[in-house]
Amino acid sequence: MDPGQCSSRILMQTMILGWGIAVACMTACNTFGTFMAARFFMGLFEAGCMPLFTILTGRWYRRIEEPIRIALWYSGNGTATMVAASLAYGLGHIQSDVLKPWQIIFLFVGLVTIVTAPFIYWKLDNDVTTARFLTEHERHQAVERLRTNQNSSTSYEFKWSQALEVLIEPKSWLFVTMALLPNMGSALPSLFGPLIVTGFGFDQFQAALLNIPYGAITTIVIILSCWASHKAKLKSAVLAAFMLPVVVGIAILYALPHSEKKNQGPLLFAYYLTSFIYAANPLLLSWAGALAGPLLFTADQAPAYLAGTRAVLGLFIALLGCAGLQFLNLWFLNKQHKKRRIANGKASDIKDTSMTTEVGIDSKIQGEQGEGMPFKDITDKENDEFLYIY
Repeated sequence: MDPGQCSSRILMQTMILGWGIAVACMTACNTFGTFMAARFFMGLFEAGCMPLFTILTGRWYRRIEEPIRIALWYSGNGTATMVAASLAYGLGHIQSDVLKPWQIIFLFVGLVTIVTAPFIYWKLDNDVTTARFLTEHERHQAVERLRTNQNSSTSYEFKWSQALEVLIEPKSWLFVTMALLPNMGSALPSLFGPLIVTGFGFDQFQAALLNIPYGAITTIVIILSCWASHKAKLKSAVLAAFMLPVVVGIAILYALPHSEKKNQGPLLFAYYLTSFIYAANPLLLSWAGALAGPLLFTADQAPAYLAGTRAVLGLFIALLGCAGLQFLNLWFLNKQHKKRRIANGKASDIKDTSMTTEVGIDSKIQGEQGEGMPFKDITDKENDEFLYIY
């Protein structure tokens, strides 16, 4: 098999296997240096998973189909939160003279992950052109379905000119900024959530169990946000709507005293509102790090972590502003493409068939709109028939 055809399978298996080994090795860490080394490799192998998932989704599905598919795999974050909370509660109660509770948890999660890696390689196909479960005729049909995306998702050739275009495009940097802001802010629930809940007056085991509803809400929010994006076909407005509860929740966490017993309920409700954070990534992924996030929270801020909470609040207000700027930018780019179509002797207004629910409708229109163009290796800027979704 051509190396390019099996690259996704190899990459995915390598990242899963590497992450599992790094997590399992955490069990043997006993110094700051060894912990940092293990955490480095955990981050290294985890960092590529979401981009690769997104690339794979784009290779299999039309643009209108992508938000729901992304929601299905990204909602694993919510499911993982529920499972992790249950495991932490159960495994944390195991009494052992050899391993501490945290070592048992890391060892279990790492070994389970390692076992799944060969299964991924066995079952994962790179794209529709090489899918082993499709016949040759079905592969051609699958390719035809993707024509309306107006992209070259089946091309593996790297071009410096296209890389340069990405670097100088304002929309690229707006997307980068919008991806960084929620992922920096995600440090609040993902890394410091249990510590914050403990600060409400709950012990560590109660805090773990209280993360189960948080995971359930996360799953619902992810699927609901992508469904709303699918229906509204207006990603910027949906993104802004789902970030508003995050702003409200973080503002409550910052404003209410954490030491007063009467505030436990409102603070816990506010904490659950921050689960709307997880609507950001799938919407951004279908529309198009967590590196600095932990630096916002320091030990001297315990138990309320007000300074970090204030910083995260600012991040999500900035995210709302960036979403508005991107809306205006993409609207302007669509206007520019319209002018180019007129100059090239084409119809000024075209229909985005990638955002229709039926396959093959308006075949005449589709054939007239850049026949043979979608699978040329050109960028959205070069393709005057590409319509931006804002």
